[in-house]
Amino acid sequence: MKCKWERSHGGSYLTKGDAVLFRPFRTGLKDFLPTRHPPNQKWIFHERESPYRTWDKYRMKMDFWASFNVSVLYTGDADIIYSRYAVQCEKNPEYKPQFPPNLDYIKNKTGVALWIVSDCTSTNGRRDYVHEMQKYIDIDIYGGCGKGEVCGKYREFHIDCVNQFIETYKFYLAFENSLCQDYYTEKLTKTIGLNVIPVVMGLVNYSSIVTPGTFIDVRDFQSVKALTDYLSYLDNNNTAFNEIIERRRATNCTQNFQYKSVCQLCHYLHQNKDRRQTIQDPRVFWGTDRQCVTKETFFTGIADEILRSP
Repeated sequence: MKCKWERSHGGSYLTKGDAVLFRPFRTGLKDFLPTRHPPNQKWIFHERESPYRTWDKYRMKMDFWASFNVSVLYTGDADIIYSRYAVQCEKNPEYKPQFPPNLDYIKNKTGVALWIVSDCTSTNGRRDYVHEMQKYIDIDIYGGCGKGEVCGKYREFHIDCVNQFIETYKFYLAFENSLCQDYYTEKLTKTIGLNVIPVVMGLVNYSSIVTPGTFIDVRDFQSVKALTDYLSYLDNNNTAFNEIIERRRATNCTQNFQYKSVCQLCHYLHQNKDRRQTIQDPRVFWGTDRQCVTKETFFTGIADEILRSP
């Protein structure tokens, strides 16, 4: 099966293509967007960002969202499920830990916890959570919201440098910018294969992605202090810290999707070329009310001290 794929920002593609793929996060007021498409053409709703980041007041007012036929999303209810960060991890039965354990790598760690963050405007409360954590443990913050970029401005092109920097810490804060169903990004996956323990925050079943016992979920603690007490315990107990690292080393992770989303879409369009379908208005099924929770809901019972703050 073959498909011809073209990138276009003009208006001609709206009449000549068999299918047109839209990313709402990249859609702006300057784009030419009719309210309907030719009868034999399919419009594809494709998004990698969370609903909180997908919509703004201008996109919500656009009428053409009611004319879409296929969805390509990271959630399980999409016509085509795809996430470039999706991984699946399982225990490697052939892995044999070193005995007695070699703890020399811990001596090279110069920091306790690291947070690399460049989105300073998120409203999900993660910054409040980190600031509360800093009352009890040392956290170094880098990126646009902290001490500056790690390994240069375009750190995504300097993976080895970033990985080496991360491994100088014991814990890495993998806090997502949105509390939405199944939404996780490279914040989690970048720690795979590294001798660092990720501390995760998100509306995700992390145990279905990475091996249980290889990460720390903020939702497993009744307060921020309870979490930091546990991190302090691990920081001061090399044996307990190494046990988690050994479980991480004994885990094999593979990428869920070996093919790009456009390849999956090509196959889907060929398989369903005669099928007529219209999906629900994305402003409804991809809305924040349906897919996400507020920080008040998320933090209740796990970070009440933040909710009590003025």
